[in-house]
Amino acid sequence: MIVGRICTDVETEQAEGKLHDGAFYLETSRMIDAGTRGPIKFNPDLKIRGARPGTSSIGFFPGAIAAFKGRNATGDWFQVSEVLSVSGRSCICVFGR
Repeated sequence: MIVGRICTDVETEQAEGKLHDGAFYLETSRMIDAGTRGPIKFNPDLKIRGARPGTSSIGFFPGAIAAFKGRNATGDWFQVSEVLSVSGRSCICVFGR
């Protein structure tokens, strides 16, 4: 499982005018994973977990926080097989000293 912020390839977005599967990146937490940014690709048979019953699609936008399950077998990109629903009510904030 990986959690991070959705980012885009700005050059691709500006050239083509819209987002597509190859233009998504996930930026991880600086504290947990040094804030690395890596490309993500979505499986055609993607599953959505924790969403309202009957939900068949989900939208992503730059800056959104997302949680995914998948594989990073080659190290070139993260292949997303499941989207885990993240809502404000289900998040627990922990503040350290």
